[in-house]
Amino acid sequence: MGSSCSSNGKVNKNEDRLKLFEPRTGNSLWYKACQEGNHVRLMIMLPCLTLDQLNRKEQNGSTCLHVACHRNHFNIALILVSCGCDRNVKNKFGLTPLEETTCEKIRSLFSYDRTFLNSLCDTVYSALESDQDAPNNKFLMGHVSVDNVYEAKEMVKAYRSTGIKKIYMIKQVTTDSYVQLRKIVNRCIPPEDKCRSEAIEYLDKHDPFALIKLYTLETGFYRYLQNDNASFTANIFINLAKFQNRAFKGRTYRGAKMAYFDIKAWDWATKKPGRIIETQTFMSTSELEQVAKNFAEQSPLSENKMKVLFILDFPEPCDTAIKLTKDESKNIKEDLTTIPSEKEVLVTPYTLFEVASVNFIDDTKWYRIHLTNIPIRL
Repeated sequence: MGSSCSSNGKVNKNEDRLKLFEPRTGNSLWYKACQEGNHVRLMIMLPCLTLDQLNRKEQNGSTCLHVACHRNHFNIALILVSCGCDRNVKNKFGLTPLEETTCEKIRSLFSYDRTFLNSLCDTVYSALESDQDAPNNKFLMGHVSVDNVYEAKEMVKAYRSTGIKKIYMIKQVTTDSYVQLRKIVNRCIPPEDKCRSEAIEYLDKHDPFALIKLYTLETGFYRYLQNDNASFTANIFINLAKFQNRAFKGRTYRGAKMAYFDIKAWDWATKKPGRIIETQTFMSTSELEQVAKNFAEQSPLSENKMKVLFILDFPEPCDTAIKLTKDESKNIKEDLTTIPSEKEVLVTPYTLFEVASVNFIDDTKWYRIHLTNIPIRL
């Protein structure tokens, strides 16, 4: 089963993409947003930031939470505290963020529990419910309607094409992608890893089924793909027709621990009819609800993250939801996972969902996010 937001996985990709530092001061642009009290700008940047980045000491020795408290920006302080920013770090003057503020409302934030902080944040996050502020991060992309989904349709059109054009595409993608995948394996699976030889064996087969087996190995490979999955996705997509009998129909589950602002990204799609979420990474799901819950329970504890259960419904066979276990009724004779008991279904990038609901269950302290697959019609 895959994971949710990492503590440091986004840094290189997003810093390159967003140019996050001011040349003049060397301070981060998210620090500038906190300094100026621009909470809307901060919220737009949040899905591209890690907790380590938010806790970063700037050139002046202060963190984002320090400057928000010093300047008495309540909304900024609320967002940062609810994200789990370090409240105890000291700046160059030896002061904690709490010691920097003169605002009693901000002082009160430091005594509230996470659930209450999140409820306060709801009014702040309502500023990001417009069509123009659709979420777009390494996990998902929001669209105002299925008519606005272009890249996913092009990918599906490519794999469904036939003839000479398709043969050329397969040859080109295979050649290019395996060079990149070899580099990723060398980078992510060290020689001493017990799975290294098995991973190389799968890679050397130049076979999409073996690639899926490589993905399911418990190595750094699948984690790396959360940040850079282009080569892997291209190879799987161009060969999706080979997985046709594994196209999943039914219900699957995914358990994760997620930061509140990541949950709100999914919630964006519930605010207007017709809004669609497109996946941008691979999602490991299970046909068994308890397996998904166990995964969330076993994930590392984090003050700023909450347990989330995704319920994914596929009303008709979905070619981008690949069943990885044997099923004699569908003539599937081979497991593509090393743990078939998990009954894994792998959801690829470019899968579309309508978000039926995002609910917090008081009794269990879990969020439940209910998704319904939207088939891509060409």
